[in-house]
Amino acid sequence: MKETTNSEILSLLNCDNLPEQKLVYQLLDRCLQDCKYFVDICRNPLFLWGKNVETHVRAMRVFYDYLCEKPEWISTPMIDYFELAMKYAVGDTFESNRFSGVIKKVSIQKWYSDGFTERKRAFMLVQLDSGTENAFYVSCSNI
Repeated sequence: MKETTNSEILSLLNCDNLPEQKLVYQLLDRCLQDCKYFVDICRNPLFLWGKNVETHVRAMRVFYDYLCEKPEWISTPMIDYFELAMKYAVGDTFESNRFSGVIKKVSIQKWYSDGFTERKRAFMLVQLDSGTENAFYVSCSNI
């Protein structure tokens, strides 16, 4: 599958000129809602704005980078988390160069709170073929 470029993603907005910040802000929010729906309710990529996980996540990164003022409700680590959560589902086989296994859990857990800011992390719990478990963590603020 051909990789979508940043300019191609921005051209999907059907604008003759560069889109206004407000439009990109709204599209980023729409993409985030699509991610939550995809992960929590229906794992059908046709419900994603990007029509597949790779294009959708790439568009979110382009939209986020395009914004001069970054929204408080989303961050780069949060986009990383949703990429992980959308690519891998419970029951899928996970393979890396060190081991393979079946994914048992993909979730967000509270990490710590300093009284002002709550930090969270996402993790994917993988049951290895050997029967042991290993967790992969992605730090996520603003989830």
